Formats: sequence, C-alpha cells, structure tokens
Amino acid sequence: MEKVKYVLVKGKAGLGNRMLSSLTGIAYSLLTGRTLIVDWNDGMYADPNINAFPYFFNLKGVNFQSEIPDYSSIAPLVWKNNLSKSANAMVNEFANNKHTSFTVLKKFSINPSITGYNEDIVVLFSYTHQLLHMKKALKKSVYFNNCNGLKQIIKLLLSDYLVLNESIINDIRDFKEKNKFSNILGIHIRYTDRKVPLQKIINKAKLLLAKHKFAKIFLATDNEIVIQKFKDTFPQIIQKDKWFPTSKETMHSNNACPDKIKNGVDALIDMYLLAECDALIYPGRSTFSVISSILSKAPKKLIIDIDKYNIKVNLVKFLREHLS
Repeated sequence: MEKVKYVLVKGKAGLGNRMLSSLTGIAYSLLTGRTLIVDWNDGMYADPNINAFPYFFNLKGVNFQSEIPDYSSIAPLVWKNNLSKSANAMVNEFANNKHTSFTVLKKFSINPSITGYNEDIVVLFSYTHQLLHMKKALKKSVYFNNCNGLKQIIKLLLSDYLVLNESIINDIRDFKEKNKFSNILGIHIRYTDRKVPLQKIINKAKLLLAKHKFAKIFLATDNEIVIQKFKDTFPQIIQKDKWFPTSKETMHSNNACPDKIKNGVDALIDMYLLAECDALIYPGRSTFSVISSILSKAPKKLIIDIDKYNIKVNLVKFLREHLS
C-alpha cells in the first residue's frame, strides 16, 4: 500500500487570515492528492494545544484527518521534530519574532506552486491565501475549470469545501429569523488595534440609506463605542450579542476573553451575516470582511470597499499575496 502523504496547514493571526490560508491547503490537497490537516492549536480560538478548527468547520470534498502523523520526512526541514508547535512559536524561536516580515514566512512554509515535493509531510501557513502562486495549476485542474478568476475560486472553496458546522449555520438562520433580516445594509468596522476611518463609513452609510431606503443596518464590530455611535446616528441598528474587549487589544488575541471558542463562533456568525446583507460597506484591509465581500449576495455596485483607493493598504495586500 502506498504511503499516505500530507499537507499540514498551521493557523496564524486572525480568523480571516486562517481561513484564507486554509483555502490554500484545500486547493493544494486537491491538486496533489495529499491528505489535508488543519491545525489551529496555538491558543487563539481555544485553549493552548487544542485544535480549534473542528469547532468551526467541516471539510468537504477533500481527504482530511485531524491527527498529525509521526513522520520524519518533512518540508520545510525546520519543522522536523517541531510539528506539534504553533506557527507563532516557530517564528519566535527560529526567526527572532519577525511576525510582520513579508518574506520570513518562506522559512516555514512550502512554495505552493511546487506540487512535486517528495517529503511525506509538507507544511504551509500565511497571512492570506497563496492561490496566486498556484495560478497555472488551478487553471488546468478540473476542480476549478468553471471558475472565472481568483475570486470565484475562493468563493467555490469557501462554499463547497470549507463548510461551517451545522450548529453555526443554525445560529445564523435563527438570528435572521429573529431580526427579520431583509433589506439590510451590512457594515463591518474594525476599531481596536487597527482603526478604520469611522466618519468616512458613516457618511457612506448615510448616502446609501438615502438612496436605497434600507430597513436596518447590521453592524459587525469589535468595539462597543462604535455600536453606541451608530445607534446615536442611525435608527434600526442590529448586531450580534457577544463579548467585547475593554482594551485596545484585538478580540482574537485577548487573554481576557472568557470563552475563546464562542468568540470564534460569534465572529463567524458576523462574517456570514455580512455576506447575507443586501449591501455591504467594508474595509479591504481586513481579511475578515474581504471574505464577507467575496461571499456576498449583494449586487456588485453595492459592495463597497472603503480602502479601494488606499495606496498603503493595497501595497501591503500586494506584498502579502506575492512575497509570502
């Protein structure tokens, strides 16, 4: 019997980052026939050394397992005898804590454009998807031959392969029924460690409400102050009840969080509810709401990226996608 080979995806950074990185692993698994393992054991969305991924997602249409095998044939070689460690721990130990470097991650992740690795286990992780590196192989694959462009590939992977757990799907449905989720303007605002231009979003929302007469605003944010400001400015604000940080730390990397798994579930409910809205205002600097925009059912002209012409944001995005 031929030995099973694996692609191991390590989780790093926030939920949107992890999801996009996992899509790379799914695509690589489909292209190479390797069994997929997704490991989010770094303590960000569950207690340390507990893999949070199965609490949020089911994998469909791809061979996968949860246990990391005890193999010695590994690429990149730095992971040999280190497969139980998190991506953060590896960067701390072997790259002097250079977590924001655009190129240092290459030390810890395979080049996904290469499908012919001989090693039994290949490891990858990144802050975003790496599908651009796989463009030629994806075009030739029967799995993606009906997709017109990168966004359609991402949407297919999100819709058909990286599937929410049934309990989360039910929570989303229940929220929509309870709040009569129809004719909704969705807005995502990140306002802890990375503040988006709040007044710019408010002004854009006023214009859309005047023109399209949306019944309600669904607001997804990481800051209670933002909720209060929107309630003072607009009628009919709805949002998911959830835990909020009191400091400027992010919601996903805050040691004060009382329930990390629930924190992740609440974030996913926000993400997918944004995609259900009839219009969407979002910051392109956030991988979280970029996923919502890709999944969005709204007309293209009503999916509005406030960072569309932000040179700095677009440069960082370009470097992440092309250099990592």
